[in-house]
Amino acid sequence: MKNGKRLLFIQDLFYTYSDKEHSLSITRIINILRLNGVNVCRNTVMEDIHTLQDAGMNIQVYNNAYRLVERTFEISEIQIIVSAIAAFKFLTIEKSKMLIEKVKDLCSKYEAENLQREFHITNRVKTDNPQVMENINIISKAIKEDKQFKFDYYDYDTENNMVYNGTRQCSPWEMAISAEEYYAVTYYLKYPESPTNFRIDRMKNIRIVDCGRIKPPKEIDIGKYLKSSFCMFSGVEEYVTLRFPMENKMCNVVYDKFGHDTILYKYGEFFEIHVPIKTKQPKAFFSWLALFEGEVQILKPLSLAEEFLKRMKHLVETINDTIDEIEKNHRISSENNSVDTR
Repeated sequence: MKNGKRLLFIQDLFYTYSDKEHSLSITRIINILRLNGVNVCRNTVMEDIHTLQDAGMNIQVYNNAYRLVERTFEISEIQIIVSAIAAFKFLTIEKSKMLIEKVKDLCSKYEAENLQREFHITNRVKTDNPQVMENINIISKAIKEDKQFKFDYYDYDTENNMVYNGTRQCSPWEMAISAEEYYAVTYYLKYPESPTNFRIDRMKNIRIVDCGRIKPPKEIDIGKYLKSSFCMFSGVEEYVTLRFPMENKMCNVVYDKFGHDTILYKYGEFFEIHVPIKTKQPKAFFSWLALFEGEVQILKPLSLAEEFLKRMKHLVETINDTIDEIEKNHRISSENNSVDTR
């Protein structure tokens, strides 16, 4: 083995078998090299380690052995990356496993074993569309080349089969993750008043069209648009005024949902916020609001507050009908049991 290859081999040994908790002795390095057909003396290995240190590898001495104590990514950063890969619904199980295996190469074998034990993906909700990564590449290319793209869009039926739902042609603006799903944020001629979002995992037969894309107008802030979205349905934003009890837990809710730049207007025992929400598609917003059991109120616009009240009344009626049906079934069951015992 030539000197350059031997140096790269020793470098790889440190990346694989060493970290802040595990050391490599000179003797062990020599033994591994010999198993691979390379006979070296102690001084040669020492010189190679010094060369790696001079090249920027943070290899330090610990109890007469050597440790690589610094890498491009800390183990906590790798854990974040792996947990995100495991959580993303738009990746298939197979693709998630493959990506995690690649990420594990960024840490030592000992750290990789811990990662394997900590993250499970087999029982998570995942797409079954293997074309997602190809779709991402094509959309990225379309943005780079300032081109539109076309794709076949699919929905799921009651048998969990993907069913064709027409072909779309759009101008891609950005790709964004929301609620563990991956979306293409686009300009779609059918809904020109606001961005339109499409699930990337529900696209097939995607291709670039030789037609210049329509770029986002200057007045549209994509980052602000994504932050204001309770869901990724299309729609025009409208500023809504909400009232919260003056409690720290409610401040946490506001900053977590709307961002730390949200202004809180304090009024005695309450505070109010003014935030943009897609009021034409309020279902996700209403579902979030219902979690607070009346503690959070819609002050403006009045039409939205009335719509929320109307939907809550309908929900109560549905629940009452369900209770009546359950009680009726219990009554019938009790009567049948009484007849059987006579």
